[in-house]
Amino acid sequence: MFILPAYRRIGLVAHDSPMKNGVDFYLAERSPDDAGLAAVAAPVELRAIDPGGPPPEGPTFSLHREHVQALVDRLWSLGFRPSEGTGSVGALAQAEAHIKSLKATNESLLALLKTRPSA
Repeated sequence: MFILPAYRRIGLVAHDSPMKNGVDFYLAERSPDDAGLAAVAAPVELRAIDPGGPPPEGPTFSLHREHVQALVDRLWSLGFRPSEGTGSVGALAQAEAHIKSLKATNESLLALLKTRPSA
């Protein structure tokens, strides 16, 4: 699944890898006819730097905010959730709807009990 928009030929691909207990990421280029992948980036190579020297020329790679959001959405679809926090807006909305449903059920049951003759 390409995370970057379809109009781009290069994208970030994320695949669940349960056998490794992780997620595999690939920087890949689509083939011109969209029949599959034409190229995949090699694994990252780390190079030693001089601690007192100039900083590296730039980051390993950068993503536009919309692409970062697409990455987060993809990780969410693979089952990843924040370690801390109160949950997502969607989860909160579901909880609120469930509470509303429980209140309605409770009111219905109370109304039935009020109309029931006492024994």
